Amino acid sequence: MSKVCYDIERFKGKLPDQKLFPYEKSEKLKEIQRELKDLFAVFNKIVRKYRLTYCLDSGTLLGAVRHHNIIPWDDDIDVQMSREDISVLRKNKAELNKLGYTITYNDKIYRFKRNLKGKIPYIDIFEVDDFDNKIKYSNERNREIWPKYWFKHDEKYPLKLYKFGRMSVFGPNNPYPYLERAYGEWNKGVVWNTHHTI
Repeated sequence: MSKVCYDIERFKGKLPDQKLFPYEKSEKLKEIQRELKDLFAVFNKIVRKYRLTYCLDSGTLLGAVRHHNIIPWDDDIDVQMSREDISVLRKNKAELNKLGYTITYNDKIYRFKRNLKGKIPYIDIFEVDDFDNKIKYSNERNREIWPKYWFKHDEKYPLKLYKFGRMSVFGPNNPYPYLERAYGEWNKGVVWNTHHTI
């Protein structure tokens, strides 16, 4: 498995100048993002423990490619997992609870978070299946909301490692067709999409 994010020569000119994306974070957002990164580190350990796989998705994938980190103004992390792998997490919910974490199901999306009440940072886990030789969200409502968020098999596999802050995380083999479908000119400036400015 490759330990580089992408072949820089192959995609020269596609990647933006980081100065195009100036942004001042509030103290609250900085705190949320610190918690998210800690949570993502725990999630990675749990996934490895159970021999599961995930793939970066939506704005988190965009952040990994464009910023090598969380998008400066984002407040959640998005991944996708197979139905079978999510099932393993759900079956081990009691063990997750002992560690101080849980997996819930809200708004047709699974969420991995600390086992606390109130509004806390979480990782969105989108369940995916194979539809017409494309990897798409399992839930019909999610496919309707995000109709362009899918991978061809050779775009997604084999998964590779991306730099994400100080971590290495798993994402698709070739992210560019997905990013262009989902966000258009994702490398040229700020993109507006749903409730996040990405």
